[in-house]
Amino acid sequence: MKRVLSLITLILTVQTISIFFSYYTWRIYSTELYVVSSNPSTSIYFGFLLSLIPISFSFLMIKLLKLKAFKLVLAIIQSLVISTWLFLIIFPTSHFWASLISIVCLPLFVSLMLLNNLEIRKVITVIFSASSSTLLAITLPLYAILILSLVLAAFDVYLVFKGPLSKGAPRLSLTVNLSDITIGVGDLIFYSLIPISIMMHKGVMEMFIACLLINVGAAISVHLLSRRETLPGLPIPLLLCLPLFFS
Repeated sequence: MKRVLSLITLILTVQTISIFFSYYTWRIYSTELYVVSSNPSTSIYFGFLLSLIPISFSFLMIKLLKLKAFKLVLAIIQSLVISTWLFLIIFPTSHFWASLISIVCLPLFVSLMLLNNLEIRKVITVIFSASSSTLLAITLPLYAILILSLVLAAFDVYLVFKGPLSKGAPRLSLTVNLSDITIGVGDLIFYSLIPISIMMHKGVMEMFIACLLINVGAAISVHLLSRRETLPGLPIPLLLCLPLFFS
C-alpha cells in the first residue's frame, strides 16, 4: 500500500504541474504551435512517424549506457526540454526574460543533474516529465498523441516481455526510484500527457476522469508486480483512458 501511495503522489505531482502550465500555454498559443495538421489522417500518420524517435532512442541508450559521456548527454537533453518549456511560458510576458532565463537554466540544470544527488535528480525528473508532457500536448493534435501513446505502449510491452529488458539488459537512466519500485520517465510523461491532451480537446471533466483512470491503472500495474519483477507501466492506464479519446 505504501508504494502505491508513493507512486500516486508522484504521478499527481507531475499531473498537477503539467495541467496548470498546459492550460496556461494553451490559452496563449492554442493550435499556433502545432507541428502537423490536426486533420485525423495526417495526425495518425505523423503519430506513427514520431513514435520511431523514442523507439530508436531507447535502443541507442541501451547501447551507450557504459559510455562516460552518457549521463552528460542525457542531462543536456533534459535541460534543453526544460529550458524550451520555460521559454514558451515566459515569452508572452517578456521576450528578454524568456531568453535570459532559458539560457541560464540550461547549464544550471545540466550541472544539477551531474551532481548525483538523488533528491535533486528526482525534483528535476518531475520538472522534466511535466515540461515534456506540456510541450507534446501543445505541439501535437489529439490523434497524433493517441497513436504515439498506443505505439509506445506496445513497444513498452515488447521491451519488458521480448526485448532487451526481458534478457537482463540494464535499465535506462531515465527512471525514478520509489522505495522498492522503479518507474520510467516515459511513463510519467504519458501519465500527464494523456489527461492534458484530453482536457484541451474534450473538456475539464474528461481530464479529471482521465487522471483518475491513469492513477487506477498505475495502481493495478504496481499490484501486478507481486507476480512479476518487471511490468510495462503504460498499457493498463492507456487502455482505461482509451474511450475518452472518442467521447
